[in-house]
Amino acid sequence: MSLTRMLRTALGATLIASLLLPAAVTAQTAPAEPAAAPVAPAAADAASTVPAAPAEPPAAPAAEPPAPPELSPLVEKVAVDNPYGLKALWEQGDMVAKATLIILLIMSMGSWYIIFVKLWEQRQLMKSGDAAAKDFWTTGSVKSGIAALKEGSAFRYIAETGVNASEHHEGTLVEQIDLHTWVSMSVQRAIDSIGSRLQNGLAFLATVGSTAPFVGLFGTVWGIYHAL
Repeated sequence: MSLTRMLRTALGATLIASLLLPAAVTAQTAPAEPAAAPVAPAAADAASTVPAAPAEPPAAPAAEPPAPPELSPLVEKVAVDNPYGLKALWEQGDMVAKATLIILLIMSMGSWYIIFVKLWEQRQLMKSGDAAAKDFWTTGSVKSGIAALKEGSAFRYIAETGVNASEHHEGTLVEQIDLHTWVSMSVQRAIDSIGSRLQNGLAFLATVGSTAPFVGLFGTVWGIYHAL
């Protein structure tokens, strides 16, 4: 009986202890909560003193596609007169300047005309010389050789002059000119005539070459005089 009673007593004490233990724990932990309460205002004060982080800037709008380049309007070209051209020289020049310009123009045109004419004459003369060397000396007689030459050729003219001189020699002039000398003189006169014809215009070129620089210099000095 005593053992059973002891077990009951121990079991009852255990139940009582299990019931009282939560109450004791609650009683011990309850006073600590008011002590922690003052920390909250301090934390609130600290939070109020710390400046708030700046708000994030709004996101930039998406970049728009670049606009197409504007076409520049067509620029109207305005003709500008050259103050140093021939037109300005003629319009602004006096009678002396215009006369000088006309003289130089005549000299230039005449010189170029003579140059081209002489080039053509020299070319024709060289062709006639080649034809005479090829056709004249391969014939059987002088007359057939003359017939083989081109009409109007300088070499045909010289050959015809020699033949005519030999046919019309009369031995006159006090009988002092023989046939050989007469033919030689006639041929030489024909050669001189051809040479004189080839030299036509060379005097003009020589005159232009010697006077044109001074005429141009006169025009330059006259223009500078009026410009000042």
